[in-house]
Amino acid sequence: MFSLAVLSLRLRVSGFHQIRRSTATVVSGNKTSRLVRERLKQQVEEMKSLFSGFRPGLVVLQVGDRDDSNLYISTKLRAAAEIGIEAKHLKLPNTTTQEEVLKNILSINENSSVHGLIVQLPLDSVNSIDTELITNAVSPEKDVDGLSCINAGKLSRATSRTASSPAPPTAAWSSSDRRVSPFNKHTLWTQTHLRDQSEPDSCDFLFLCRRVSGGETRW
Repeated sequence: MFSLAVLSLRLRVSGFHQIRRSTATVVSGNKTSRLVRERLKQQVEEMKSLFSGFRPGLVVLQVGDRDDSNLYISTKLRAAAEIGIEAKHLKLPNTTTQEEVLKNILSINENSSVHGLIVQLPLDSVNSIDTELITNAVSPEKDVDGLSCINAGKLSRATSRTASSPAPPTAAWSSSDRRVSPFNKHTLWTQTHLRDQSEPDSCDFLFLCRRVSGGETRW
């Protein structure tokens, strides 16, 4: 009798897992990326037609010469050029001091032809540089990655629509937006955040979920 009960339980568990597997969804990041780039390219063209001589400007600031950073930056520059953004790469040597990085950021903040600034992390310098100080020096209006405390604070308030959202959680939301219900996204990414609270992107995604849903978080 006990054996039959165990067998019945195993069949139920097996059936449950089959049901769970059958609901899995494969999300195409490449497809979403293509759609986003097409939309942004159209928006840039519309802005150029409205404002004569206007061209969106982006600067990627790098300290050092890390191979992984070089790869990421080349991808960003290529994507920017594809949608019509004038992107420049400001590469500083690994002997750059914190004061020199701040001076460059201040200059970019005051440059009206530059509309966005990305500080490539990590800052690969032989000198000690406070990363938080550097990211907070970026003007919130030009903070593409949303790393400044002002934009992070706005994002955490959920109801603010003026904050820049970090790229990884925004990309994850966009990729799943057409295939996954908001409730499931809340559940999935809240569980991710609880599983690894040291991972900032999980927390940022949770804040993004709250903002999109008007401040409501489902636990």
